[in-house]
Amino acid sequence: MHLFTEPTGELIYFLAVIAVSQAALLMALGQRLRGKHETAAGRYTVLLTGTVLAWVALMGGGIYALVSDMSAAAILPPLERAVNMLVIIYTSAALLAADSPNSERRMWVIVTLLSVVTMAAYGFTANTWQPLADSKEFNEHTLGFVWTFVPGLLLVGVVALLFTRY
Repeated sequence: MHLFTEPTGELIYFLAVIAVSQAALLMALGQRLRGKHETAAGRYTVLLTGTVLAWVALMGGGIYALVSDMSAAAILPPLERAVNMLVIIYTSAALLAADSPNSERRMWVIVTLLSVVTMAAYGFTANTWQPLADSKEFNEHTLGFVWTFVPGLLLVGVVALLFTRY
């Protein structure tokens, strides 16, 4: 029963997640288009657009791995971790700031900074990982540990914020 660790299972998982993200985006957009006072739906729309674009970037990395001479192991593991981090950032911000009556300017600054830091960290990781991909496993490397630990830490912080805000 290793469906989601086989290539077909991974494909099914990612397609399902992308479809759910797009459906959520379209629902938020539909609600936002109902009127100017739909602030929460507007926030959801912007942040879910970021989520969908992150998944599209992962799909682009997969396509690049197929059409280029580079190994998929050199491209996809760091990209998948960075996309997961961005999805955590965007969906967490959407959940934390959805019904706030405030402008949440600080939240937007934090989301932007975390996104930029994540993309810069991905650039460093991809550059460092590419020459090592043929001889090592990403999950066994220090980079893999860091890309697992930091999003886990972020999730713990977000859950704590969710509990304190509600």
